[in-house]
Amino acid sequence: MTRVTKYDEPIGIAAARHRGMRELFEVYGLDYYCEGNLSIDEALEGAGLDSRAIRSRIERLSSADAGPNWPDEPLSVLIDHLESQDHEAVRTAMFRAALLFGDVCHARGDRRLLAMRMTFRDLSSEVIVHMEHEEHMLFPAINALEEAWRQGEEPSTKIEGGIRAAAGRFVREHAVIARHLTTLRRQRLEAEANAATTVELFAQLERVERHLHESMNFENYVAFPARSRSKTPSRNYQRRVLMNFLTRFDRIDPFDELMTLRNRMDRFVSRFADQPDQELFTTKWAPTADVVETKDSIIIKAELTGLTEKDINVELENGVLMLKGERRLEKETDEKGYRRIERSYGTFNRSFTLPPNVDTTKINAVYNNGLLEITIPKKEEAKPKAIHVDVKKKLTAAA
Repeated sequence: MTRVTKYDEPIGIAAARHRGMRELFEVYGLDYYCEGNLSIDEALEGAGLDSRAIRSRIERLSSADAGPNWPDEPLSVLIDHLESQDHEAVRTAMFRAALLFGDVCHARGDRRLLAMRMTFRDLSSEVIVHMEHEEHMLFPAINALEEAWRQGEEPSTKIEGGIRAAAGRFVREHAVIARHLTTLRRQRLEAEANAATTVELFAQLERVERHLHESMNFENYVAFPARSRSKTPSRNYQRRVLMNFLTRFDRIDPFDELMTLRNRMDRFVSRFADQPDQELFTTKWAPTADVVETKDSIIIKAELTGLTEKDINVELENGVLMLKGERRLEKETDEKGYRRIERSYGTFNRSFTLPPNVDTTKINAVYNNGLLEITIPKKEEAKPKAIHVDVKKKLTAAA
């Protein structure tokens, strides 16, 4: 049996150490993948769960079901697991779910399943690109980082801007993916799974969710150890040294003193830790959107805070409504007698496949206080009509 006595340990680290913990957190819907800096007790209290009952279940977890203790495994082993296990499982489950969505939505035409399909498409487009970037850019750099530390040489693979900057960007992308997964889970719980194909579809979606949660947990709290606030063991200390090592090689000036450079990098990285939501990189981003269907229309609401009407473009082509634009942010501060201006740019592109029962000639879009509301009215013949039923009573003549 395994006993967890440090309930002040971050939930993200606890999940990475024990497979049973991850499964338990999944059952109770605890966010151990993006909000893993909370302690176990804080996470339980924040979710309003019975701390005593869950502690009892944690104490009964078997060490035989623990799996690898990933914080103590070499980074190269973890990266191989992410690519060959989690990423591959996500791709397979997404492919099967896409096929099942086609069958289910065609057969049933349930508007809740259609809304789920739209959310799933947004999730898939985000996840596929995210995993490709990780496998071809971030993971090779992390493996090169570990090998360089062993050899005491300069890493053979680097990332423009440094690995810390790239890790920060991927952590923010994880938050976007987590929001899509939360929306998809809510829609799945609200929908009915009566048909066998729908049951199988929901099983594939749960598999996608589970493996994405696991991979985000491993990356945020093991591969990117600087994100964790816990007292890390010696191997994690080595990983922090590795991060500093690659960052120095990415940015080093041979005429600068090493300690001066390190101090600059520490100040630079602390800015990301203090302001995790601040966009400082050129990257695509996906605005959150809600789709609501009424008896008269379909309404799409998108949060586009910080944009003007000139930054937003709404197009319709072949039954697909496309929302495009670009966000420009600028921050100006004065520090020790000099002015610093920070700018970031982000483009977005979201598309929504419209059903055939809408009138695309009467689409109306209104933008106000950061909220874009697009109303697509339904065709008259598609609107539900009340049918008056005239009930006639049969009278029996008196004898």
